[in-house]
Amino acid sequence: DGVTTRPNVLVGTPARDGWQIAGGRTVHSQFIVDAGGRYLWDDNTSTEHARTVPFEDALVWARQADVWLIGPD
Repeated sequence: DGVTTRPNVLVGTPARDGWQIAGGRTVHSQFIVDAGGRYLWDDNTSTEHARTVPFEDALVWARQADVWLIGPD
C-alpha cells in the first residue's frame, strides 16, 4: 500500500466512570485502518461499540497517540 508511517489513533469519549471506546474489531477501528492509521486498541478482539475502560488506561494510550479523536459515537 506504500504507507511507511501509520499514525497511532485514539478514539473515544469521556464517560461517567472512565473512557468509552470501541473494540478493536469494529467499524470505527476499521475506518482508521482504511485511512492509513493504527487504532491503539487494535489488539482487542471485541466488536463492542461502547465499552468503558478506566480513565487511567485511556491516558496510557493517549501518550502513544499521534491523533486523539474525541466525540460522540
